[in-house]
Amino acid sequence: MALQEGLPPEFYNYTVKDGRVIFHVPNSFQCSISIADDSPDSNFFLVDFKLGFQSKDVQLIPKVTSLPRQTFHHLEKFANRELSKQNQQQQQQQPTSSTDNNNNGSVPVVTGSGENCLFSLFTLLHNYSTTCKLYQLHRHLIQLRMGIWKGHITHTYNAEKCFVVITYWLKRRSVKSTIEIGKFKDNELGFRWIKEGLLYTQHDLTLTCKDDGTINVETLLRSIIKTHIEIGINQIKHELMEKAENMDKLCTIGMNSQLILDLSHSKTVRFSIDGLSGDGYFQNPNPLMNMIATQINMDPRLTALGLLNLRLQTQLSELSSMLNAAGWINIESIRLNQHEMSKLDIDYASLKQKNLVGQLFNLKFYRRKDWPSGWFLTVGVSGYSSNVQWWCSRIKSYAGQWSLSWCESVKLPLTNSRETGYDYFSLLSLVKITTSKLLSNLIVKELEDKGCSLKMVDKENAHARRFVMANFNLDLEKQQDNTLIIINNKSLYNIPSAREALILSVSSSNDCLEILIYGKLQQELKLPNISFKDEHNNSIELEPNTSIFKIHSSVDLKEKLKHNGANGALNTTTGGSNGLFSSIMPSSSSSSLNEVSLMESSLSVLKRLSGLLSLLQFVSNDPSLIMSHVSLTKVTFQYGQLANESITLNVLSEGQDSILIELPESNPHLLCQEYLSTIISQDLSFRKIKELITYLKITLPFYKSILTLQKESDELFADFIKMNDKPDLKLSDLKLSPDHGFEVTSFKFELFKILYYKTVAKTNEKKMKMEKFKLNLKVELAHKSRRLSLKDSMYLISIEDGTTTSTANANNANSPADEAVKVLNDKVRSALLPYFRGLKTIPGIKDEVQNHNNGVQQPQHQHKPQQQQQRKVVPLRTAIACDYLSVERVVDELHAIVKKALFQW
Repeated sequence: MALQEGLPPEFYNYTVKDGRVIFHVPNSFQCSISIADDSPDSNFFLVDFKLGFQSKDVQLIPKVTSLPRQTFHHLEKFANRELSKQNQQQQQQQPTSSTDNNNNGSVPVVTGSGENCLFSLFTLLHNYSTTCKLYQLHRHLIQLRMGIWKGHITHTYNAEKCFVVITYWLKRRSVKSTIEIGKFKDNELGFRWIKEGLLYTQHDLTLTCKDDGTINVETLLRSIIKTHIEIGINQIKHELMEKAENMDKLCTIGMNSQLILDLSHSKTVRFSIDGLSGDGYFQNPNPLMNMIATQINMDPRLTALGLLNLRLQTQLSELSSMLNAAGWINIESIRLNQHEMSKLDIDYASLKQKNLVGQLFNLKFYRRKDWPSGWFLTVGVSGYSSNVQWWCSRIKSYAGQWSLSWCESVKLPLTNSRETGYDYFSLLSLVKITTSKLLSNLIVKELEDKGCSLKMVDKENAHARRFVMANFNLDLEKQQDNTLIIINNKSLYNIPSAREALILSVSSSNDCLEILIYGKLQQELKLPNISFKDEHNNSIELEPNTSIFKIHSSVDLKEKLKHNGANGALNTTTGGSNGLFSSIMPSSSSSSLNEVSLMESSLSVLKRLSGLLSLLQFVSNDPSLIMSHVSLTKVTFQYGQLANESITLNVLSEGQDSILIELPESNPHLLCQEYLSTIISQDLSFRKIKELITYLKITLPFYKSILTLQKESDELFADFIKMNDKPDLKLSDLKLSPDHGFEVTSFKFELFKILYYKTVAKTNEKKMKMEKFKLNLKVELAHKSRRLSLKDSMYLISIEDGTTTSTANANNANSPADEAVKVLNDKVRSALLPYFRGLKTIPGIKDEVQNHNNGVQQPQHQHKPQQQQQRKVVPLRTAIACDYLSVERVVDELHAIVKKALFQW
């Protein structure tokens, strides 16, 4: 054996005794082999096999253990088979054999290729030993799962792949962590730790105890979980430091992997992770901590965020208690969205991850009992900093949304509390500070109540001076005694074509308040100079050259404030119902400054101007519209080709609560004047004006056709009356109704029908009587979308089959069709179907389109857009679709065809 080449390294530890070679593989197995005789062809065979370990007290200890006899015989067959595989190959290679005399002639020495069979023997026995170990570990895990680990771990055992997978922290809501035990490096039994879905190798843990070779799966499990907790706590601290500044001073790691976090200047909490379940928990928790722990365990990835939220809620609770003690009333119902919060200029410098603002910053709102409604002390508290921010603000609710109308930062007086920056006495001093700011902003309060977004102009700011001068031609050097405020145009009336900023200039002298509002149009409108003054001495001036408009109003302060007591003095004390606002508001506790309106007249004029500019903007930008009259109260423009195809809009004025529409006497839209009024009766906005003008353009040929047909029908009926009025007319020739003709009926302002009728003879039961044949030509406006569109709205013209009704029996509304009815229907359809199917075209439309495209000069009153557009007529087999430019021509042609087919005209 000493001369054996290629011996497996694990078999280097062997002894020779009694003609056997005994191999010792520590912690794995022990086996004995021998040969039958000294011949060169003799093979090795297995004599004995024992395991090198034993299961005891849920662990594997190093101890030689014999196999059951039946199991050994089964293993012996496979081992001897592997040892005999090389016999034939050994004979071909002529191996030599000798006897080692030094070992008393009892040890066989084989040279040549016997090495392969020993390797195969080792592989077989080693795999068997490893499989036995894994099976014993599997049994140990079953026992563990019935003890304190019940419900917290599970495992799977795969004997074929020689693999055991342990999953721990089953109830933890995160990616599962597992321990995989099997054959890894050098085909030896070992483990891999998959921590939360990722292989983790930065540890010095081993499956086998380095001291005595014992394998204890519970010890391994506890060691891995302990390491996992240490990593998790360190990771939480790291995440805290990534989210906010100075977190290293607020949190430390104590014994037993506990995270110690300062919640406030007086409270500290200890957080850790439970080894069995993997859930986070607080030591000595209160209800708030239990709630946060539940949230953390719902998603452990948000643990750091939950701890910062605990800091936030703790500081809010402490501050609320102190403010309530100082007489401040908390208002819980107010919630500001992100856009409104951006107006507060909140300091987020200590927060590294700005996307967490909504979760780690909270605004609370407080007010005094004697404050006007809408005024609040806004307090900003964060979970990432101990600094508290303060604002005096005015907030209103509109359509279920809270809006911040005005705010100004407040700095508290110096206090003895270095930790929080506030104390009981400084919170009392907030009353005087905030009410002083309220009085200084009294004049802008009314505007803010109306939803205006405002900003005071800093007259010392060079950029503000240049802005005001360049846009409004105002020199701030001459406005030193005035209060200048920038108003967001969109937050007021959203004046069309005007710049986003309006300038409000306020000055007072001798109990008179002078209010000037300046604005500038972005687009140059083709308008004359506009100057207007109403009965209340409010004026508007619009200079087209500079596009600057100015509104001037004067307010008599004595008249406005006389019901509040002119001689009252301001009292800045904090108590009593007759205190702070005694000189500017009624003594009733429910009254507010909203009862005094200083901007009512100016804003009324500004609103009228906004409506006027909405109309002017649309009209002046549409070349097909001809402006004929413009004033502050009235605008007239022509939308058709004729002078009577025009409309006058009376804009809102004093004492008028709706927009009035005036039409010339011969305007076709007189048929629907009431409907036109409903479109813009209350809203002179850009959208409503566009809708009105689009309707006027699309339906103009529609109503012109109705008037033309109605006129023709009236002339036919007049001729019938004239024939019946002849003095020499016999009584037998007198007729109650015309023999033929047509009537026009309109429906819902977008549909009309031409009813053609003709008297026909009908034979029934050998009697002849006269009936009227009736047939409809229908003209209907259809839309591809819900809104009117010059491009997508089309007219649909179709025919309805004719029927007869008995003149002798008016109740017989549906008599059977006879041959005469069929003949008439066929004649009409034969005449119309070539047009419906595209076999024939409407005469004149193609020639007119060609003339438009060739630039043939048209009368001056025709409109360029119509000259550039091609008329559109689409045959639909049973009807014709056409645009508004073609409908009048198509209706005239089809009307003539039907008349010719029925009446032989």
